[in-house]
Amino acid sequence: MGLSCAPVLIDLCCGTGGWADGFLAAGWEVFGFDVVNRGYSGHLVLADVRLLSGALWRGKVDLIVASPPCQEFSLARTIGGVQRRGFDTSIWRACVDRAREAGCPIIIENVRGACRVFGSAFGRIGSRFFWGDGCPALLPYGRNEWQKGGKSNWDGRAAERRAHIPFELALWFAKSCWPARCVELASINGGES
Repeated sequence: MGLSCAPVLIDLCCGTGGWADGFLAAGWEVFGFDVVNRGYSGHLVLADVRLLSGALWRGKVDLIVASPPCQEFSLARTIGGVQRRGFDTSIWRACVDRAREAGCPIIIENVRGACRVFGSAFGRIGSRFFWGDGCPALLPYGRNEWQKGGKSNWDGRAAERRAHIPFELALWFAKSCWPARCVELASINGGES
């Protein structure tokens, strides 16, 4: 029996586990962090991302994904016809800081309104925009099953369903971001992983 290699994902602001479902299906070990348990499918740690230390993950984590709360940026365009100022960016910035401390790439998913605060996203799929340095060069454009249409409605359950990363999209990222060290280990072990 050869050495095994399960890449490790940290899922910040993990919510209901949309990222986790796809990464788990692809064979990743997944650790989610959030302030509330919403039925997460990976290993869940109840903690505020702003109080964590990414240095503890250095050398142990292959990728960090984050979906910081988007309400701040969804309402960012206008309130009463006036563009907002003074956004609370502490959670978003904490996610980026945890990745830098861990020394690993990050993918942040959020809404169009976040572009006004954090600059251009490197890509988008439907209403989901992506920032960071851990994304494959080519996003899977034209995949309509990942694009949810419909009217915005910010009641609790509708917002939670909309915020959930679709399984097929998370699985695509999981396969596309598979670390080279795991591919190399599998070839050394004769295809076993």
